[in-house]
Amino acid sequence: MKVGWSKKKRKEYEHRAPQRIVEAFVRHLTNTIKIGRTFTMEQILPVPDLVNGGEIPAYQSYLTLAWLNEIGAVVKKGRHIYSAKEETQIYNAVLLSWNSLSVRSK
Repeated sequence: MKVGWSKKKRKEYEHRAPQRIVEAFVRHLTNTIKIGRTFTMEQILPVPDLVNGGEIPAYQSYLTLAWLNEIGAVVKKGRHIYSAKEETQIYNAVLLSWNSLSVRSK
């Protein structure tokens, strides 16, 4: 979840991604990028949506990448450059962090 500011409504709003989106992104990331090598989002996108077909919206992929960076599953190396940790470390970080998120009603 990421908090943004709506100029039109003049209040905060939340960007959210469902668990299936996070899982699809992580699966795609670990299948696409060599562990320890740097990557950019241009190398990752588009992320296939295996449940509904097509692609995951890019904004949800960027949101997921930001969250993975926040929980330490990927490391930001430069302005738009990241490196991924070992696959089991990524999945463990996601599992632990996802289960610790609080449930919010709409």
